[in-house]
Amino acid sequence: MRRYHPEYDAHSERFQLLARELTQAFHKGRGFSLAYQPIYDLASGTPVKVEALLRWRHPLLGQISPGEFIPVAERTGQIAQIGLWVLSEACRAAQAWPQVRLSVNVSAVQLGRADFAAQVLAVLERSGLPPGRLELELIRIHLGCGEVRGSGKEKMPCRARERSPPSSPALVIAWMSPLAG
Repeated sequence: MRRYHPEYDAHSERFQLLARELTQAFHKGRGFSLAYQPIYDLASGTPVKVEALLRWRHPLLGQISPGEFIPVAERTGQIAQIGLWVLSEACRAAQAWPQVRLSVNVSAVQLGRADFAAQVLAVLERSGLPPGRLELELIRIHLGCGEVRGSGKEKMPCRARERSPPSSPALVIAWMSPLAG
C-alpha cells in the first residue's frame, strides 16, 4: 500500500488526456510534424547528418514535449504506428539532401517488434533512400543507462556503437534524451 498524493490523480488524468488526444491527432493527421536538426562537419562547415525530430502541437494544449508523449504512445501501443510514420516521412524528405545521413530516433518498443527490420527495409525501398544513409538511434530512456542506481552514486554505463556494413542501416546507441532537440 502506498500513501496517497493528490499529484497522482493529476498525473493519471494528464496521461489519460494525452492518450485520447494522441490517438485522435495521429488518426486525423493533425498536430504532428518533423523538425530536422542538421549536424555539420566543423572543418568544412557542410552538413553531414540531419536528425529527424518528432513534434506535436496540440490545438489547445500547445507544444507537447516528446518526453511526455512518447511514453504515452508506448504504453498505449501507438508507438509502432507513429514511429513508422516518422521513419517514412523522414526517409522521403532525406532524398532532397544528397550526401547527408539521416538519423531517426526509435524506442525500445519499436526495436523489439518482430517486424521492425522488415518495416525499415520496406520504407527504405519505397523512399529510395540508400540504406547506408540511415541511422537509427535508440532513445536513451529505454536503455537504463546513465540512470542513478543503488546508493545514488553509481550510474549505468552507456556505450555508443555503429557496426553495420555500408549497405544496411546503422543502429547507433547514443546518449540521447527524449527531451533533447
